[in-house]
Amino acid sequence: MSLRGKVILLTPAGTGGIATYARELEKHWTLDEPKIRVWKVPRSNLVGWLLYTPKLVFFIAYLIMSKPKLVHVNLASKGSPIRKYPYVLVTRLFRIKIITQLHSGRFDSDLMSVTSNSIWRIVTKQILGFSEKIIFINRNQMKTLIENRFSTARQSYFLPNHVHLPLLGETRNKFKTFDAVYIGRFSVEKGARELIGALDEMPGDARNIAIVGRIELGGYSAGKEVKIGKHEVTFFGQVPHLNAMEILESSKILLLPSHSENFPMVILEAFARGIPVIATSVGEIPNIIENGKDGWIVGAHDSADLGNKMFVYLNEPKLAIEHGEMARKKAEELYDISLYAEKLKKIYFSES
Repeated sequence: MSLRGKVILLTPAGTGGIATYARELEKHWTLDEPKIRVWKVPRSNLVGWLLYTPKLVFFIAYLIMSKPKLVHVNLASKGSPIRKYPYVLVTRLFRIKIITQLHSGRFDSDLMSVTSNSIWRIVTKQILGFSEKIIFINRNQMKTLIENRFSTARQSYFLPNHVHLPLLGETRNKFKTFDAVYIGRFSVEKGARELIGALDEMPGDARNIAIVGRIELGGYSAGKEVKIGKHEVTFFGQVPHLNAMEILESSKILLLPSHSENFPMVILEAFARGIPVIATSVGEIPNIIENGKDGWIVGAHDSADLGNKMFVYLNEPKLAIEHGEMARKKAEELYDISLYAEKLKKIYFSES
């Protein structure tokens, strides 16, 4: 039986890492069968809730007409399981296979926490219970959920994220060269204060730093250039993904001082461009970055260590280039998107 047009990728609308995942997967899907159809669940804002019921009705109609082989459910933020739950219930009603992929590091800690939202926990447990297979991008998370019986070893699969590998040297040079770039929500939990502390303390010459992403830390706003310590910091705010990648390509190193992560796409995007990364030892990051080889691992909340590692790279440019070359090689060997579709297909349709 043909599998053409038989997989629906249920993903949130938006511009975050999971939206990038879905967009890049659809764009670079090289297999003739099965076909991937991305279905975006509305966001949790006024417009999103107004569109929610019509989109759900269209989804039901699409299930009836297309008779998909399976629905691949992508769970990300705190609200993601709740918004997707009606879609999952409808899929279950039609007896269509459900495969769930966990993109957030919160799922293990929040499912174990008695203080987390009870409705969220019930909904998430039910989605996992309805799932024939669960795809993890974090080894420790997979181990934790198996040990606590939210998943079984038989239904659990580890599959790291993928990345498109641009030709090196494709930079459009629309932006000036930055010594370092931070991409993501500029918030407390993402290490914004540690980054500010690192810049305040970092010795050496004045540097140009770029901040890309929604600004959630008080006292800072998008479209501003400010001095932190002696360094010039440009706050771009939220920009289209293409522009974010152009700023990344114009930078020497990527900074990721988060307190909590799962499997950050932005690390792979830096590696694909031959740019080394300084990141914290959280989530899957220690299994992505080889400390001192293609980047540096620093402690969460450790602004001094972050500043010291920045100083090393910026004062030893040959070392940064060498680590960037190793990062690109790793991306080619382990995370190339051209190899990802076949791996995902095997998970979709394997019996074991």
